[in-house]
Amino acid sequence: MLNFIGLIKENFLKERERWFLWLPFLLACGILWYFHLANEPPRDLGLVLLSVAIFVLIKNGYASKGSVAIMSVVVVLSGFSIAQVKTMSLYKPNFITKGTYVSFSGRIGKLDIYNNKRRAVIDKLIVGDKSISNKIKITFSKKYNFEVGDYIKGKAKLSPPSLPVYPDGYDMEQNMYFNDISASGYAYKLIKDKNGIDNSSFLDVLLARVEKLRHKMSRRIVDILGADNGSIIATIIAGDKGSITYDRVRAYRNSGLAHFLSISGLHMSMVSGLVFLGIRCLLALFPCIALNYNIKKIAASMSIVMAFVYLLISGASVPTQRAFIMVAVIMLGVLLNRRALSLRTISFAAIMVMLISPFAVVGASFQMSFFAVVALISAYNSKFAQMHVVKNLSSRTYKYKAIYAYFIGVVFSDLIASLATTPFALYHFNQMAPYTLLANFMAAPFIGFIIMPFAIVSALLMPFGFDKIPLQITSIGVEKLNQITDFVSSLKGAEIITPHMPDWGIFIIAFSMLWLCLWQEKWRYFAVGGIVIGLASPWLEKKADFYISEDASTIAYKDDGIIIAGFNKNSFVQRQIFNYYGIKYNPKKLVNYNRNIIKTDVVSCDNLACLYKVKDKVISLSFSSLSLAEDCKRASVIVALYPVNSYICENAQIIDRFDLYKNGGYFIYADGSKIKIISSANLAGNRLWRR
Repeated sequence: MLNFIGLIKENFLKERERWFLWLPFLLACGILWYFHLANEPPRDLGLVLLSVAIFVLIKNGYASKGSVAIMSVVVVLSGFSIAQVKTMSLYKPNFITKGTYVSFSGRIGKLDIYNNKRRAVIDKLIVGDKSISNKIKITFSKKYNFEVGDYIKGKAKLSPPSLPVYPDGYDMEQNMYFNDISASGYAYKLIKDKNGIDNSSFLDVLLARVEKLRHKMSRRIVDILGADNGSIIATIIAGDKGSITYDRVRAYRNSGLAHFLSISGLHMSMVSGLVFLGIRCLLALFPCIALNYNIKKIAASMSIVMAFVYLLISGASVPTQRAFIMVAVIMLGVLLNRRALSLRTISFAAIMVMLISPFAVVGASFQMSFFAVVALISAYNSKFAQMHVVKNLSSRTYKYKAIYAYFIGVVFSDLIASLATTPFALYHFNQMAPYTLLANFMAAPFIGFIIMPFAIVSALLMPFGFDKIPLQITSIGVEKLNQITDFVSSLKGAEIITPHMPDWGIFIIAFSMLWLCLWQEKWRYFAVGGIVIGLASPWLEKKADFYISEDASTIAYKDDGIIIAGFNKNSFVQRQIFNYYGIKYNPKKLVNYNRNIIKTDVVSCDNLACLYKVKDKVISLSFSSLSLAEDCKRASVIVALYPVNSYICENAQIIDRFDLYKNGGYFIYADGSKIKIISSANLAGNRLWRR
């Protein structure tokens, strides 16, 4: 044991020059610690603990024994404090309860077309006669032809965001909180509010005009090219995904090209890279400029400017902000004569993103993009790549060097990026695309040589009305891309669904991947064991034996696999539960047992109740109070779809309609002689973003 500790210490000291690279991970640990607490910590707790840690560090001295450990604690507590301060700064009291009907007026801040409907974010909100600082998201009929910036008024049925459906699952409340949206719902009886007063600041007016321009660009693209191809191009230019059909999104996801539909590192890097290359080549044509000025730095400066313009036009979502910061840091390295792509540059970019938007750390875009870049840089710096990949890319002995280099570069890069991002795809989306390498290899020429270059040209020419031809050329590339996604997604086994990966599983994988990529000594290969354990975690964690959703529309239980009983249509919850158990979503698998006479080895139903056998326990789903007395004698848990007032049942725990309404869905675990019941409210905890 002592020898092992000595070995670790020896290797750790050898890696001294790479300690800095772990700062983003330590900062992220503090942020994730804050976001994963069950209850909101005391106000300023993070700042107090951080002050104590800094005091201890100063008192002991920076060069003292244990100073590295204390510094690490300081960085972790810094992340915790940043997340807490940012979260508290966004807090606004809730003004909506479930199913609240209100009269409102406000300004359309954002507007998207979604399944032939309009979906808008309303700011400058007035509910009744009270001014509200919160924003709401509403859906309304396509017949209302409003524009971004219009003031409207009408009626709406609003509800706060729902609780997470399953443990560690997608948290709509948290996501909407950090997007400053308090409620969502359906609006009707809408009219333009001619009396709307615009008291916006200069910045608000500027952002509103940019949003209006973005919406007009999106609509023009769809009008010229049609809904199918136009919606894809509107997505990569203006960030408007509302018009894309579900089947099209699914084809992109199953083929491994879903990243193309989300403006992030791929798009931002291609825009900045193409602008950088184009301007540098253009200036090189003029000797008087090329010989007297540093055209590389001029191109880098213009690249940052165009990336910022693209950030605004695309909607400035959190993933796009992260991508812009990353590109800006890389181009800044060019301006300062530093190596543009290095692990130190990426570490600095990650720290900048976390300081500005700590919530981004929990998102798929941040995790997948940064880990992909870190893996790519580490892979290209490895001995294998230097000997077999980089050597071939730089060789001048091949007649068709460009084609060979392209083949080697695409295959190697896609393989590394796919391996790096697959665990995060499993964690966030419960699925993986095994043919992603094939799809990316086939799609890369169309994306790199047709779609992105001509999309940039069309956006630049759109204000002058000369965008039709470049848009049509872009559409040709998108049509080929659609054909590729349809082909790849139709292959057998193109969609592999896995059970939900717990938080501890993805954390072990993330830590192990960084251990493998950031260190240089042989001890880095210890990471392989951690990655294997993390990938196995979806099958190591016990899943619930029985589940019922908040609105009682979805029930899941084990019967030679998992059976989903969908009494009413709530596709969002049903999809989430399919993902939780690792089953491919198929509405045909939904079985309506509601008030039907059914009898199998696991479930038996009559018009009063359904009884489910879970191991040696019985769970009753009671439709009528007439079954309550009988169910108390034979069931361990009774889920009553009606209010139960102070009914005493000695043998069974009762969950009634009010419990479901108040606490969300329920998970029931049968473990031997014990029954464990956990509600969505228990899982969600008591945090500032809980409504």
